[in-house]
Amino acid sequence: MVNVSRFINFLWKLVFILFPYTSFPMPFFRATVSPLAIIPLCLLSVLQILLMMQNGLIRARLLWHFLFVVCFTVITSTIMVLGLEQQVWKGSTGVKELLISATTLLMAVIALFAGCTIGRRLENINNFVTLVFIGYLPPMLFGLLHVTSSYLLGGSLMALLKTIHGLVSQGGLGYGRISLLTLEPSWAANQLVSFYIPVFLAIYIYRDELPTGTRKISLVGLVTGVFLTVFTLSAGGTLTLALIFAYVLLTQRSLLPKGRFAVAASILLLPIIVLIILSSPLVETGEAIFVRLRHVIGSILVSGRGYYDGSAVVRSTYWKTGVNIFLEYPLFGVGWGNAGFYFPKFIGYGRMFDEVANYLSASNNLIPNIKNIYVRILAESGILGFLLFLSFFVCVWLKTKSKTCDSLEVRIVKLFVRLSIIAWISEGMSFDTFGFVYPWVQIGFLDSLLNRSVVPQGVSRRSKPHWCGSRRMDASHE
Repeated sequence: MVNVSRFINFLWKLVFILFPYTSFPMPFFRATVSPLAIIPLCLLSVLQILLMMQNGLIRARLLWHFLFVVCFTVITSTIMVLGLEQQVWKGSTGVKELLISATTLLMAVIALFAGCTIGRRLENINNFVTLVFIGYLPPMLFGLLHVTSSYLLGGSLMALLKTIHGLVSQGGLGYGRISLLTLEPSWAANQLVSFYIPVFLAIYIYRDELPTGTRKISLVGLVTGVFLTVFTLSAGGTLTLALIFAYVLLTQRSLLPKGRFAVAASILLLPIIVLIILSSPLVETGEAIFVRLRHVIGSILVSGRGYYDGSAVVRSTYWKTGVNIFLEYPLFGVGWGNAGFYFPKFIGYGRMFDEVANYLSASNNLIPNIKNIYVRILAESGILGFLLFLSFFVCVWLKTKSKTCDSLEVRIVKLFVRLSIIAWISEGMSFDTFGFVYPWVQIGFLDSLLNRSVVPQGVSRRSKPHWCGSRRMDASHE
């Protein structure tokens, strides 16, 4: 049993070390964007199931809620796919696409199961943050080198960076937009705003209750995370970052300056600082970001009649196509993974764009996707499936706001899960897969942490477990 326990501890630590590598060149686990991390996650899930068989069902309501949502989605999707008339298109069928897409749901379930295992074994938040930072170091250093090469050294390091990047990623490496060790810049931004920045920001907010070393780690991770997010030039990532900090400033009053004059000065000074940073002569990120934001907003408002270049307007046509599919099949949708088969019928004016034309062309085997998780759920699961998914995230949010325990680790985990959910809500406008494992691991982590209890025999379960009520951890380390 001791060896099994050590193996479990090794596996969950390995998960966070392998998180940064989102498109490792390997043929397995293509349904997830973390193909290396999913291996220890799968093993953790299997061990969690074996533990359940031995000790009974775990007390993790969010996990069972999500399993119910997944089962409903797969069952109703199967009925719809078998009931609707489908032609073979590009060598694929509705059943095949359903199986492929259902695998992404399986990845989310696996990550949730594994997150529950991790939550049950969290004993020291300082060690956890150190582990996260160790996993963050390789992409952080690589990203800083990429920025230095592109904006200070005229690209002189690009050959070396491309060689390194090619060893761990199937994606290309651009000159100006950084990708870290992921497939592309938008994936890098998603990784930063969905996982690393929420963790480091939550730790930094509670810095006064943590040792000096943990404070320094959180500050370095937070500052570099924000810096690197800006240089991804991701419109979605930038907006998500702004939402995260806006939420923190609105809810964490202790971070705001005291006094009316200080508050007024900060309100006036903040946009000036932002403009100075974005208009710095060293980099041209400000203009690039504003152009991308303008394209995104403009393409939505003018329905593609105003901008005919860039990914923003093309992406908006996928969203509108998904809405049209949902309006045609509002109750149960067309089946999970099957919206692409209806693109030729509902794409409309989007055919004018080269990317759309390439998607629809018979010269490739690409099945189009909606690229918006909310529209996808509506189109493929209908209003019933959408409401079930929505109910799950509402329950997660309520869990993060509950007053179950005031221990330091619980407060920190609640906050970074809440920030991760905000990021997921925002980032969901530009991706439509459950293959990003970060939020699922964190939700399982929180669920198990809230439900675990170490209660001695004869003590009421209403009593707080031994890890509740700690206001300061490892203070002696300072």
